[in-house]
Amino acid sequence: MGKLLDLSKDLHELLLTQEEFKLPLSTVISEYQLWFGKKTPFDPVVYGFTSIVTLLEALPAVAEVSTCRCTCCVYAVCL
Repeated sequence: MGKLLDLSKDLHELLLTQEEFKLPLSTVISEYQLWFGKKTPFDPVVYGFTSIVTLLEALPAVAEVSTCRCTCCVYAVCL
């Protein structure tokens, strides 16, 4: 559970730095790697999930996945 908690904090930080606090779903992994300088690929399986969507849906206090202008986006949840 510690890895997932760390990820949720990192993801929240990343989303708060984005315009309108959102990222297109298709760029979440690459933006995460770029923002935190991660060299290894981001893999939801490491956190016990089969896809990035199921991983993000498991973090409802941090992120919300929804459609914006016909594109699936990830929004920061205001705490």
